[in-house]
Amino acid sequence: MTENHPLVRFLKRICQENLTGSKNLIMPSYLDGNALKKSLSREGFFALNLNITTIFDLARDYCDDYISKNKLKILDNSLGQIFLLQILKKLSRKKSLDYFQPPTFSPGISRSIYLAIKELRIAEFSSRNFPHSAIVNSKKSEDLLKIMQEYEKTLKKQNYIDEADIYLQAIKYKKKNQPKKEIFIVPSNIELNYLEEVFFWKIILPESKVIYLPTPGNLKKPASFYFSESYKEEENYPENLLDYLYDIDKIPSSLPGKLNIELIQSHGEFNEVKGIIRKIKSQNIPLDEVSIFYTVQEPYSQYLYQLSRQYSLNITFGNGISIKNTSPAKLFFALIDWIRDDYSIAELYFLLTGGNFEFKSHQSNPDIPTPQQVATLLRNSPIGRKRNRYIKGIDLVIKQLEREIEQVSEDRQERYRQK
Repeated sequence: MTENHPLVRFLKRICQENLTGSKNLIMPSYLDGNALKKSLSREGFFALNLNITTIFDLARDYCDDYISKNKLKILDNSLGQIFLLQILKKLSRKKSLDYFQPPTFSPGISRSIYLAIKELRIAEFSSRNFPHSAIVNSKKSEDLLKIMQEYEKTLKKQNYIDEADIYLQAIKYKKKNQPKKEIFIVPSNIELNYLEEVFFWKIILPESKVIYLPTPGNLKKPASFYFSESYKEEENYPENLLDYLYDIDKIPSSLPGKLNIELIQSHGEFNEVKGIIRKIKSQNIPLDEVSIFYTVQEPYSQYLYQLSRQYSLNITFGNGISIKNTSPAKLFFALIDWIRDDYSIAELYFLLTGGNFEFKSHQSNPDIPTPQQVATLLRNSPIGRKRNRYIKGIDLVIKQLEREIEQVSEDRQERYRQK
């Protein structure tokens, strides 16, 4: 990022005009914001009281008094999915659902439905104004309405507030004693959902400074970008090669350098990552001279990690790797999946055969079964799932094995007598 970049030039001007005042740079996430600050630091750019924040955190600050007064707890995505799983099981037991009728409700299904409910609520829909006309299947629409009604009851009963309610309350109740001379800096390509846009327009925009970033040639701004239709013409910034990333054939000859881009087609993300590693190897490029960028962290970082372990490649991950790559974490999350799936034998089988642990006494006493042997025993049992069926199921398997041992012994005795 150079000094001529629109973002750097604008930030320098804002910081010079407001040397000591609080300046809040609004970013999609703290991860993006911290990466930007590191990049600016490397370029020698420093500013006093330049803080990174997000639209959600600003909304939470504005309704902080409301949350404290009503002793509310903020719902996170993990707990929201657990609530949805409990709601789905409850409605299923009552036979209240017509569209959602799987044999069992898995965490994956509950996550998908939770995201659908969350998206509806963030668009300012609730059980009172549910958009039946937007959903083609009437049974699906009725089921989602019932789920949303139970979801809202659960939030009220458990004294929780979700993301949609935070934005709604922030719009209604401004934070008291708001610090004066607080400046909000927002890039023009920020992406906002409906309630974020309403909150931003009513509360943040009047006090904000907008960084109008140029759009690359031959590319329209997405409608989800708040400033997709600029309120003013973008400034005439110096052109660079990346402005023609989507229109390579029209790069002016006056621009220095060359945009060397090669497009490679692969089937699936894993093959994309393998193709990158293969390209580096074929051209003998030192790994410390290579930077790999991806649009989303997962699954690319996980695939790179797996290949680095398989081929002993020295790779550094800017955002770290998933904790699930460690054996203790694998065991922990496998136990959670087993409990969530109502103690099913299928989940326990994968837990035992995953190679993440072994029975300690097996090393000193070879007669102690291995986890794989126990897994095979349980897989052949009539347990299926449910916690209270394990003792009875294991007893039945043991009795069956004892009968088989006795039968084998009798057959051997009979063969010896015949001899």
